[in-house]
Amino acid sequence: MPDSEPLGGDLIGPDWTPSAIDPTVATPARIYSYLLGGGDHFPADREAAEKALEAMPELRDFARVNRAFLTRAVRHLAEILENPEVRGRLDFDRPVAVLLVAVMHFVIDEDDPYGAVGALMDAVAPGSVLVLSQVTADLDPEGVRATAKAYARSSVKTAVRSGKEIAAFFDGLEPVDPGLVMLSQWRPDEQVLAGDDRIGIYGGVALKP
Repeated sequence: MPDSEPLGGDLIGPDWTPSAIDPTVATPARIYSYLLGGGDHFPADREAAEKALEAMPELRDFARVNRAFLTRAVRHLAEILENPEVRGRLDFDRPVAVLLVAVMHFVIDEDDPYGAVGALMDAVAPGSVLVLSQVTADLDPEGVRATAKAYARSSVKTAVRSGKEIAAFFDGLEPVDPGLVMLSQWRPDEQVLAGDDRIGIYGGVALKP
């Protein structure tokens, strides 16, 4: 396959690339696209992804499970909005959903990740919802740290956090059942496959009171 052609077959070459994008530098979003079988990525992104896959072969499952969590969380939010009791509590002209799914492990401690999430939630109206997921080393410390090192060699900085550290993103918010859990345990449906409980990503949904 030529370097300018992604998995999906749509050519991504010099004519496609906006001038503000450096295709020689990998980015988390394009690596994620590659892991999910998407078409928006460059050779640098594919190289970074393959290095990360060498460190953690189940990384594609991490991406798949994370995307499935996002689908379930958004579906649940839609169900909440259909509840008459909830409708009576919320001003629908104002509350919003803040989706930080597979984002915060790319915000390193030096960039004040907790301050960033706090600022976002301070800015939105009561009744707004935070949906957040983050990779953790709680289940597989060696594999996750090796993957982080592989990303770092491609100029992609990552932050590995514990469940307790990830829970701190939800401080001051009201958790939606089942709280902060591994993604396979968050309201599982047919998208959750056998063995997904080995995927070390925490996720949760919480309301701003």
